[in-house]
Order: sequence, then C-alpha cells, then structure tokens
Amino acid sequence: PFLSALMDKAFLVLLDDDSANGTKVAAAITTYAKYLQPRVEEAAKRPGAENYWLSVRTVMGDSGTIGFMYDFAQPFMTSEQTETLRKLITTVIKDRYGLGMDLPPHWINWNFIGMGLYFPLIALSIEGEPGFEQRIYERATEVTLNYLKYGTSANGVGKEAIGYHTAGMTHTALMMLAMGNRDDNLFTVHRWRSMFDTWCIYAMQP
Repeated sequence: PFLSALMDKAFLVLLDDDSANGTKVAAAITTYAKYLQPRVEEAAKRPGAENYWLSVRTVMGDSGTIGFMYDFAQPFMTSEQTETLRKLITTVIKDRYGLGMDLPPHWINWNFIGMGLYFPLIALSIEGEPGFEQRIYERATEVTLNYLKYGTSANGVGKEAIGYHTAGMTHTALMMLAMGNRDDNLFTVHRWRSMFDTWCIYAMQP
C-alpha cells in the first residue's frame, strides 16, 4: 500500500506540475531505489537468476510500480536521482526474461502469464535510455498475443474460471496499451473483443 501510495503521489504531482512536492516524491522514490539495489544484486547472484519471475521478482514484488514511479517522477529528479533509478531498473532487467518468454506458444495460456507482463513494462520505463533491452519488448509482444490466442477460445470464452481469467487479462491490458502506443495494436484481435461481447457480459452478475 505504501508503494502504491507513493506511485499515485508521483502521478498526482506530474498532473499538477507541482515541483515542490515533486521534488519530495523524487527524493522518496530515490531512497526506495537505493534500498532495493543491493537486494536486487544479491537476488541476481542466485542460480537461475535469468528468470525474473523466480529471482528478482522476490525482491521487486508483483507489479511494475518502480517503472511507473520512474516515469512519473523523472521530471522532478536531479541527474543523480535519475541515474540511481535507471541503475536499479537496468539491474532488474539485464539479461533476464519474464514469465512465459521461455515457453512455446500453446503453453502461454494461464493468468500468471498476463500478470507477469509488468516485467516488460518495467523495461519500457527506460526505453531509449542506457540499459534498455529491445528484445524484452519484442518477446513480450509475442507472449501477449499468444496469451490472447491460447488463454481464450475462438469465441472469446476464457480457458480458466472468470476470476482467474480477468485477473490475467487486466494486467495484459496494460501491456496492450503500451503496445498500442508503439503501433502494435492487439485491441482489434477478435478474441479480445469477443471476450466482452459473448462471455463477460453474460457471466458477470449485475
């Protein structure tokens, strides 16, 4: 809850262009990044550390919060603070792959795949900056499409119970927004549209 509150505060000061509070939020986020850095480095020494889900995630948690914090607070950061955040994010993503990126397409079919798509969102927070790895985004787009294909039937019905399915697809939608902003639009995929038109609207209680 604290981290979500900090991220929300960073978003608010960005919208308000509130430099006074923006400076404070930037300092808090930088302090948090400094706390995480040695813990991420330690996790990266463990066997199998190239698998983000099984290694660094245990430190970073189940969200892309740090990437959003960096996006929102960067306008209020000093160059030193920016470098601190970028160093952490680079350490988090360097030479790693996210959940599902090591699987064949037809195995990419359950809700944790969608939930794990915050990993490429973290990577995208430093897009165009030192340390960014384009291969993470490219592979993540394939994973996202395959999750739509194999996690949903041809007529839009989820392969899992609706609670599991919608949890995965909620996270997937964030990745799809990022993709759409880069001209990789999956919102027109038939299975995505049918999921709402022919399943969710009938399966959910009013």
